[in-house]
Amino acid sequence: MSGIQLPDDAVTSVAIMVCTQGPSERRTQNFASLGRLKVASDLSLTIIVVDNNELDQLELISQELSSALAGKFRFETAHEKRPGYCYVRNRALSKALETPASVMIFVDDDHAVEPGLVEAYLSEFDKHDCDIIHGTTVDSLRKCSDGTKAKKVSTYNVAFRRRLVAADAMALRFDTRLNLTGKEDHEFFFDAQAKGAVAIFSNQPLTSHIQS
Repeated sequence: MSGIQLPDDAVTSVAIMVCTQGPSERRTQNFASLGRLKVASDLSLTIIVVDNNELDQLELISQELSSALAGKFRFETAHEKRPGYCYVRNRALSKALETPASVMIFVDDDHAVEPGLVEAYLSEFDKHDCDIIHGTTVDSLRKCSDGTKAKKVSTYNVAFRRRLVAADAMALRFDTRLNLTGKEDHEFFFDAQAKGAVAIFSNQPLTSHIQS
């Protein structure tokens, strides 16, 4: 952790969610990048990994996470036996809601996070009056300025406020009718915006594709 101190009104708890069904080599690189994250000394960060493989791999995943994070951050794991993006992401949201996180971040397991990812997201939330921030990749060809309104939002690198999924607020979940369509993440954030959430793009929170 860095020695940076958070302002009095800053976010104090964040959850990063990773849903995985990929090969262990890719997962290992993702976990290693999470272990290199830099966050403020008084920020609580929880890494949540939900396994969607047919066979439960939680023991192996826990060992891999423990090695990669080396005690730096708290982590939680779960196995979702029902296949598909919606089920596994909804399970991740349920796990995140068990933490005090006021900001939640989804990162795909075939992406490596840049060390400043969390700090970048929190800085952007401070600058912009919004509920959802869609980050980008280091090699992205996307052409838009920070703070540009985002309509179509994906889960490969995105942060959002707890109110989108909290039971006493929007209580959103991924629509299981779209489970294997590849459109469930877009619809989730469309629904959030229909309920009044504000979504923007930012070029500051970065991930990079993990080469298979």
